[in-house]
Amino acid sequence: MTIILGTIAVMSGLMVITEKNTIHSVFYLVMSFVNSAIMMIIWGVDYLGLLLIIVYVGAIAMLFLFVIMMINVKREETNRTRYVPIGVIISIVLIMEVYQQYPEMGQVEGGNEGYKINGGETNITMMGEMIYT
Repeated sequence: MTIILGTIAVMSGLMVITEKNTIHSVFYLVMSFVNSAIMMIIWGVDYLGLLLIIVYVGAIAMLFLFVIMMINVKREETNRTRYVPIGVIISIVLIMEVYQQYPEMGQVEGGNEGYKINGGETNITMMGEMIYT
């Protein structure tokens, strides 16, 4: 289920940046936010999923939609194919950076007390120590 929702979220995210009609682009953005929120709820992070729906879909995306409809953006025809090589190069560089750092990531083990990274303290404890010490 997560793979299907993740695929839909990624595809709708791609449609946000490739869609020529700005109103349709905002609707794809809403779809991406909702799919991400549903995945968070499935993973057990209910608060963040509901917060994502309330804040981003309920406020920010609707504000974008309202502004776009108010200013009545005209469709402009541009030659977008000239930007494809630059996008491909940037995408390849970012993917290479992720794969370069992947072996250095620790194994995450879940437990009742929270997620532990490499058998050490929980991530919440480590974040608290980093912030407050």
